[in-house]
Amino acid sequence: MAISRCLIYHPLNLACHALSMGIREDVIIAACMLHDVIEDCGKCLDELPVNEECREIVRLLSHAKTNPENRDKVMEEYYAAIAENPKAALVKCIDRCNNLTSMSWGLSRKRIFRMIKETEKYYPELINVVKAEPEYNNAAWLLKYQIESMLDIYKRLM
Repeated sequence: MAISRCLIYHPLNLACHALSMGIREDVIIAACMLHDVIEDCGKCLDELPVNEECREIVRLLSHAKTNPENRDKVMEEYYAAIAENPKAALVKCIDRCNNLTSMSWGLSRKRIFRMIKETEKYYPELINVVKAEPEYNNAAWLLKYQIESMLDIYKRLM
């Protein structure tokens, strides 16, 4: 029971984070709720009870399993595809904010370090994609501040 309860907190936190920043678009809130369903729950895109735009965001936010040999290539392609869709970039930045705030709860130092490096490498571009959309400009500023603040804290503690 504890595992299934934990699985719902993360997407609910993302949806609440979006709403608290004034994001009211159904497609974004739905994507926040469903962004991990393909990877974590074994569902297919066509099983999701949402429109095609939301399915596309969820598709972009799902990536293939990685291993040490293919991780860099998979991540490059993954983040490049997300950067082509401002709504996917917005959801991914909200997702990373939540991941950064909770990674000390159980990630190894190695995984924390990898997440810091990945965030520093890919998120400035995603923030710029979000910022380029006038309706998401305030959210972009808040996300940038939150991500940079969390990175600063972790880097000082590492």
